[in-house]
Amino acid sequence: MMTANPSLSTAGAARAQRLAQILESYAVTQVYSTNFTRTQQTATPFANKKQLAIQTYEYKNGALNNFAQSLLALQKEVVLVVGHSNTTPALANLLLNEQRFSPLPETEYGKIFVLRRNTDGTWKVAVIDY
Repeated sequence: MMTANPSLSTAGAARAQRLAQILESYAVTQVYSTNFTRTQQTATPFANKKQLAIQTYEYKNGALNNFAQSLLALQKEVVLVVGHSNTTPALANLLLNEQRFSPLPETEYGKIFVLRRNTDGTWKVAVIDY
């Protein structure tokens, strides 16, 4: 029986461990995830390693824009946001205030969007395949 909120597959759990290793050197102070089991399970290895709580964010009905505004209000914070193939590119677009990224295929799991805001307000953007 299919569930609307499944757990990570074995491969997904391995990717979550790899993500925690890749991001280990980042001075992350906050971890955000949607309330889906898979996104929570993806964020957990990193959050546990850094001893950070996972904060849930909403993304439906305009909430993603509100979340983007709350992230923009953070000063000098490094945050990890674990989202979905459609919401993560949309969040990046909201933060950048431009339509740079399209939704990812639902089968794409290995992208990290790294956005760094410079002191002059411009952005340095990288997309990492892992």
